[in-house]
Amino acid sequence: MTSDNASYQPWVTKPVIPTGWSIDPAYVGYSASHEDFDASYEGPEDGWIGNGLCCHGMTVQECLDQIADIEAEHPHFTEAAQ
Repeated sequence: MTSDNASYQPWVTKPVIPTGWSIDPAYVGYSASHEDFDASYEGPEDGWIGNGLCCHGMTVQECLDQIADIEAEHPHFTEAAQ
């Protein structure tokens, strides 16, 4: 499921995915990431460290709720996307 919502049937309510985000099915539930998501490997002690612009949920709505929380914590990312 991407932000263009093209694959939905007309009788299905389409979720409004915020600009710059994509929500896709994961092995379990759904995974969302922002186009500015970045991660780097910091070595065996710390492993992979991301910038916080991703989330996971059992439903699309859970991901949308987490995206709202992330955007509230990082308003500069939403300003850049506009």
